[in-house]
Amino acid sequence: MKKSLLSLVLLFSASIIFAQGAFAGSIRYDLVIKTKANITTQKVLLKNNDMKIITTAKDEQDKTSTTITYILNSKNIMYTYMPADNHAIKMKLDPGKSEPPMQFKPGGKKIGTETIDGKLCDIYLYPKKAFGIETKMWIWRNKKIPVKSETEFATTEYKNISFEDIPSSEFELPKGVEITEMKF
Repeated sequence: MKKSLLSLVLLFSASIIFAQGAFAGSIRYDLVIKTKANITTQKVLLKNNDMKIITTAKDEQDKTSTTITYILNSKNIMYTYMPADNHAIKMKLDPGKSEPPMQFKPGGKKIGTETIDGKLCDIYLYPKKAFGIETKMWIWRNKKIPVKSETEFATTEYKNISFEDIPSSEFELPKGVEITEMKF
């Protein structure tokens, strides 16, 4: 249960900017996701409809592992790549249905403002029905993207946000990776 909840928090955190479609072009940012049990970091790269999420986590034995997820909507494919094993799992995405399951949605109640990392933010409270869990979100007023979110399970901070162009090569698996295709 804890692992699936953490997986939902990670996907939710990484996908908020992606799902709202608030920009065109490139964006990269770091996520720091803090739960009662651990801290997970992600590097997220987004270019148009394609996304790369590099997740680094520590297990119970304090061993660090890295997983890279490529969500390539331009090709209707998703890869989960485990660099330590030089192995990737490939899944086909349904065209038009490949948005992350949790989306940034209008309808939160504005409850205040705060400046985070020099960014003026409006703070919104979203009811459970918006994301499946009550969520407080700090939205950067100038860019209309989140810089922080909180739920009862986790606090997520979006750091080192950059809008510089990302080379297309960032969204390619390394050469020589063994690929297993999942069919549904």
